[in-house]
Amino acid sequence: ISNFSGSATFSGFYPNSEYGSINNVIININSTSNFNKEEMNNAGWHVIDSKNIVEARNDLNKALGKKDKLDNLYLNTHGGREEGSLNNSTVTLGEQNFLYTSELTLAYNGGALNPKTERNIAALESIANRVKEGGNFIFGSCNTGLNERFGIIISQNNAFREKNVYLNADITQFPNGNTPLISANQFFNRQTPEVYYRRGWTQFLNG
Repeated sequence: ISNFSGSATFSGFYPNSEYGSINNVIININSTSNFNKEEMNNAGWHVIDSKNIVEARNDLNKALGKKDKLDNLYLNTHGGREEGSLNNSTVTLGEQNFLYTSELTLAYNGGALNPKTERNIAALESIANRVKEGGNFIFGSCNTGLNERFGIIISQNNAFREKNVYLNADITQFPNGNTPLISANQFFNRQTPEVYYRRGWTQFLNG
Protein backbone atom coordinates (compact mmCIF):
# COMPACT_ATOMS: atom_id res chain seq x y z
CA ILE A 1 0.00 0.00 0.00
CA SER A 2 1.32 3.43 -0.92
CA ASN A 3 -0.15 6.65 0.42
CA PHE A 4 0.09 9.93 -1.50
CA SER A 5 0.83 13.14 0.35
CA GLY A 6 -0.89 16.19 -1.01
CA SER A 7 -3.65 16.20 -3.60
CA ALA A 8 -2.88 13.77 -6.38
CA THR A 9 -2.27 14.80 -9.94
CA PHE A 10 -2.30 12.41 -12.86
CA SER A 11 0.74 13.71 -14.70
CA GLY A 12 2.16 10.20 -14.45
CA PHE A 13 -0.69 8.85 -16.53
CA TYR A 14 0.05 10.72 -19.73
CA PRO A 15 -0.45 8.14 -22.45
CA ASN A 16 2.13 6.27 -24.44
CA SER A 17 -0.20 5.11 -27.19
CA GLU A 18 0.25 3.98 -30.74
CA TYR A 19 -1.84 5.77 -33.31
CA GLY A 20 -5.29 4.22 -33.66
CA SER A 21 -5.12 2.20 -30.43
CA ILE A 22 -7.12 2.73 -27.26
CA ASN A 23 -4.83 2.35 -24.26
CA ASN A 24 -6.46 4.75 -21.79
CA VAL A 25 -10.18 4.95 -21.00
CA ILE A 26 -12.40 7.07 -18.78
CA ILE A 27 -15.71 5.39 -18.00
CA ASN A 28 -18.06 8.18 -17.01
CA ILE A 29 -21.17 7.10 -15.12
CA ASN A 30 -21.34 10.38 -13.24
CA SER A 31 -24.08 12.45 -14.88
CA THR A 32 -22.79 15.68 -13.30
CA SER A 33 -19.31 15.41 -14.86
CA ASN A 34 -18.94 15.62 -18.61
CA PHE A 35 -15.61 15.58 -20.38
CA ASN A 36 -14.43 17.45 -23.44
CA LYS A 37 -14.10 14.30 -25.52
CA GLU A 38 -12.15 15.93 -28.34
CA GLU A 39 -9.54 17.28 -25.94
CA MET A 40 -9.34 14.04 -24.00
CA ASN A 41 -9.02 12.04 -27.21
CA ASN A 42 -6.19 14.30 -28.38
CA ALA A 43 -4.52 13.69 -25.02
CA GLY A 44 -4.78 9.94 -25.57
CA TRP A 45 -7.85 9.17 -23.45
CA HIS A 46 -11.07 7.65 -24.82
CA VAL A 47 -14.22 8.67 -22.92
CA ILE A 48 -17.19 6.30 -22.57
CA ASP A 49 -20.46 7.67 -21.16
CA SER A 50 -22.65 4.95 -19.64
CA LYS A 51 -25.72 4.84 -17.43
CA ASN A 52 -24.50 2.00 -15.23
CA ILE A 53 -21.64 -0.46 -14.80
CA VAL A 54 -23.25 -3.23 -16.88
CA GLU A 55 -23.76 -0.87 -19.80
CA ALA A 56 -20.20 0.39 -19.29
CA ARG A 57 -18.82 -3.14 -19.61
CA ASN A 58 -20.68 -3.65 -22.87
CA ASP A 59 -19.61 -0.26 -24.22
CA LEU A 60 -15.98 -0.93 -23.30
CA ASN A 61 -15.98 -4.32 -24.99
CA LYS A 62 -17.39 -2.76 -28.16
CA ALA A 63 -14.72 -0.06 -28.12
CA LEU A 64 -11.82 -2.43 -27.51
CA GLY A 65 -12.81 -5.51 -29.47
CA LYS A 66 -11.34 -8.82 -28.41
CA LYS A 67 -7.61 -8.16 -28.11
CA ASP A 68 -6.85 -4.75 -26.66
CA LYS A 69 -5.72 -4.36 -23.05
CA LEU A 70 -5.65 -0.98 -21.34
CA ASP A 71 -2.79 0.81 -19.63
CA ASN A 72 -5.16 3.00 -17.58
CA LEU A 73 -8.84 2.80 -16.67
CA TYR A 74 -10.40 5.71 -14.78
CA LEU A 75 -13.89 5.09 -13.35
CA ASN A 76 -15.58 8.47 -12.92
CA THR A 77 -18.54 8.04 -10.58
CA HIS A 78 -19.80 8.92 -7.12
CA GLY A 79 -18.71 7.42 -3.82
CA GLY A 80 -18.99 7.97 -0.10
CA ARG A 81 -19.39 6.36 3.28
CA GLU A 82 -21.53 3.27 3.75
CA GLU A 83 -24.70 4.17 5.61
CA GLY A 84 -24.50 3.26 9.28
CA SER A 85 -20.74 2.71 9.21
CA LEU A 86 -17.85 5.02 10.00
CA ASN A 87 -15.34 2.61 8.51
CA ASN A 88 -16.84 1.22 5.30
CA SER A 89 -16.94 3.08 2.01
CA THR A 90 -18.93 2.74 -1.20
CA VAL A 91 -18.80 3.37 -4.94
CA THR A 92 -21.83 4.13 -7.10
CA LEU A 93 -22.24 1.92 -10.16
CA GLY A 94 -24.98 3.97 -11.79
CA GLU A 95 -28.75 4.39 -11.46
CA GLN A 96 -28.69 4.28 -7.64
CA ASN A 97 -26.77 1.00 -7.56
CA PHE A 98 -24.23 1.15 -4.75
CA LEU A 99 -21.39 -1.27 -4.06
CA TYR A 100 -20.47 -1.33 -0.38
CA THR A 101 -17.37 -2.61 1.37
CA SER A 102 -19.56 -5.01 3.33
CA GLU A 103 -20.95 -6.46 0.07
CA LEU A 104 -17.47 -6.96 -1.36
CA THR A 105 -16.45 -8.72 1.84
CA LEU A 106 -19.50 -10.97 1.64
CA ALA A 107 -19.04 -11.70 -2.07
CA TYR A 108 -15.37 -12.66 -1.80
CA ASN A 109 -16.03 -14.87 1.22
CA GLY A 110 -18.64 -16.96 -0.58
CA GLY A 111 -21.70 -15.20 0.82
CA ALA A 112 -25.02 -14.79 -0.96
CA LEU A 113 -25.91 -11.46 -2.57
CA ASN A 114 -28.94 -10.21 -4.41
CA PRO A 115 -28.81 -10.85 -8.19
CA LYS A 116 -28.39 -7.16 -9.09
CA THR A 117 -25.33 -6.79 -6.85
CA GLU A 118 -23.85 -9.99 -8.28
CA ARG A 119 -24.32 -8.66 -11.82
CA ASN A 120 -22.71 -5.35 -10.90
CA ILE A 121 -19.67 -7.01 -9.32
CA ALA A 122 -19.31 -9.30 -12.33
CA ALA A 123 -19.44 -6.29 -14.68
CA LEU A 124 -16.84 -4.42 -12.61
CA GLU A 125 -14.53 -7.44 -12.66
CA SER A 126 -15.02 -7.82 -16.41
CA ILE A 127 -13.92 -4.20 -16.89
CA ALA A 128 -10.89 -4.78 -14.65
CA ASN A 129 -9.94 -7.75 -16.81
CA ARG A 130 -9.49 -5.36 -19.74
CA VAL A 131 -6.60 -3.67 -17.90
CA LYS A 132 -3.18 -5.23 -18.48
CA GLU A 133 -0.95 -6.54 -15.70
CA GLY A 134 0.95 -3.61 -14.26
CA GLY A 135 -1.74 -1.22 -15.50
CA ASN A 136 -3.78 1.20 -13.41
CA PHE A 137 -7.41 0.98 -12.32
CA ILE A 138 -8.36 4.33 -10.82
CA PHE A 139 -11.56 4.75 -8.81
CA GLY A 140 -12.27 8.46 -9.28
CA SER A 141 -15.15 8.40 -6.81
CA CYS A 142 -15.18 10.48 -3.63
CA ASN A 143 -14.19 8.83 -0.35
CA THR A 144 -13.98 5.24 -1.63
CA GLY A 145 -10.56 5.08 0.02
CA LEU A 146 -11.78 6.32 3.43
CA ASN A 147 -10.12 3.27 4.94
CA GLU A 148 -8.06 0.43 3.54
CA ARG A 149 -10.71 -2.28 3.55
CA PHE A 150 -12.28 -1.60 0.15
CA GLY A 151 -8.88 -1.45 -1.56
CA ILE A 152 -7.45 -4.49 0.23
CA ILE A 153 -10.49 -6.63 -0.58
CA ILE A 154 -10.90 -5.67 -4.23
CA SER A 155 -7.18 -5.74 -5.08
CA GLN A 156 -7.00 -9.37 -3.93
CA ASN A 157 -9.65 -10.38 -6.46
CA ASN A 158 -8.24 -12.16 -9.51
CA ALA A 159 -9.56 -9.50 -11.90
CA PHE A 160 -7.63 -6.78 -10.06
CA ARG A 161 -4.48 -8.73 -9.13
CA GLU A 162 -1.16 -7.52 -10.55
CA LYS A 163 -2.78 -4.14 -11.27
CA ASN A 164 -2.41 -0.88 -9.40
CA VAL A 165 -5.70 0.13 -7.78
CA TYR A 166 -6.04 3.78 -6.77
CA LEU A 167 -8.67 5.12 -4.35
CA ASN A 168 -9.35 8.68 -3.22
CA ALA A 169 -10.00 9.09 0.51
CA ASP A 170 -11.15 12.67 -0.05
CA ILE A 171 -13.52 14.55 -2.35
CA THR A 172 -12.90 14.26 -6.08
CA GLN A 173 -13.81 17.54 -7.71
CA PHE A 174 -12.42 18.83 -10.97
CA PRO A 175 -11.59 22.57 -10.84
CA ASN A 176 -13.75 23.40 -13.84
CA GLY A 177 -15.42 26.51 -12.39
CA ASN A 178 -18.07 27.64 -14.85
CA THR A 179 -16.70 25.50 -17.70
CA PRO A 180 -19.38 23.02 -18.81
CA LEU A 181 -16.89 20.38 -19.98
CA ILE A 182 -13.85 19.04 -18.13
CA SER A 183 -10.70 19.70 -20.14
CA ALA A 184 -7.64 17.49 -20.40
CA ASN A 185 -5.68 20.01 -18.33
CA GLN A 186 -8.29 19.92 -15.56
CA PHE A 187 -8.28 16.11 -15.58
CA PHE A 188 -4.50 15.84 -15.30
CA ASN A 189 -4.28 18.58 -12.67
CA ARG A 190 -5.28 18.54 -9.01
CA GLN A 191 -8.42 16.41 -8.51
CA THR A 192 -9.05 17.33 -4.89
CA PRO A 193 -9.26 21.05 -4.08
CA GLU A 194 -7.07 22.08 -1.16
CA VAL A 195 -10.09 23.00 0.94
CA TYR A 196 -11.25 19.35 0.83
CA TYR A 197 -7.87 17.69 1.20
CA ARG A 198 -7.46 15.56 4.33
CA ARG A 199 -6.03 12.11 3.58
CA GLY A 200 -5.08 11.86 -0.11
CA TRP A 201 -4.98 8.82 -2.41
CA THR A 202 -3.98 5.25 -1.67
CA GLN A 203 -2.48 2.70 -4.07
CA PHE A 204 -3.11 -1.03 -3.64
CA LEU A 205 -1.38 -3.95 -5.33
CA ASN A 206 -2.51 -7.50 -4.57
CA GLY A 207 -4.04 -6.42 -1.26
